[in-house]
Amino acid sequence: EFHKKEAVHGFQYWRVTEGKPDLAYKQPYDPYRAGQRARDHARHFVGLVEVQLRQYYETHGNTPGIIASAYDTELFGHWWFEGVAWMKEVLTLLASSDKVESCTASEWLETNQPEKAIDLPESSWGHQGTHVTWINPETSWMWEAVHDAERRMEALVMRYPDANGGSAQALNQAARELVLLESSDWEFLYTTGQARQYATERFVEHVKRFNDLADALDSAQEGNESQAATLAHAYGERDNLFPDIDYRLFARRQPD
Repeated sequence: EFHKKEAVHGFQYWRVTEGKPDLAYKQPYDPYRAGQRARDHARHFVGLVEVQLRQYYETHGNTPGIIASAYDTELFGHWWFEGVAWMKEVLTLLASSDKVESCTASEWLETNQPEKAIDLPESSWGHQGTHVTWINPETSWMWEAVHDAERRMEALVMRYPDANGGSAQALNQAARELVLLESSDWEFLYTTGQARQYATERFVEHVKRFNDLADALDSAQEGNESQAATLAHAYGERDNLFPDIDYRLFARRQPD
């Protein structure tokens, strides 16, 4: 039960049980039973996928079909605590299925040329189904900083195609800072006012760290890697998500 928390410590001890009862009537959360239920749901989901694809194949002249399955991944582990376990079980079952083959959209298009295309309108879960919650005059300064950092990261990858040592550490940490400053949460919180000061501070901090690392890498080209390595270590102690990140992933993909 995501909304019900113990008042003093903030722990969540209860399962949903029913929608309306007060907390006193909620049943305690049982991780084992919840995990079993998530696996049951995964088996049911995969079974539905297999049936739907078989029916499509039989009713369309033995033509294979595809199911595009997209998710708001924030729900997994947040609103739906067992969602991560469910997704793992779904992927495991699909991998062992002799009726379904998992693939990416691009892999499908390589072997199945589309016969028609449709125009999709702008849509999001934000205000009025648009992106105004994130992109508006109040957040324009944030997007300018995002795009500046992205271009600078592309330039760093071009300058260091095969870095090692302290330079590689700094480049990988710069990539982490870039991912962090690109988070759409900052614009969302800034626009809605839910935590504008916090969003501003976090965003500005990651922009500063990124530029600090980029400046140090510019200096490191002259043979001094110590400053870049020191910064990478210090910032990595604070934020070390994606420990296996490879800065080369941020190479320029499109011409200027």
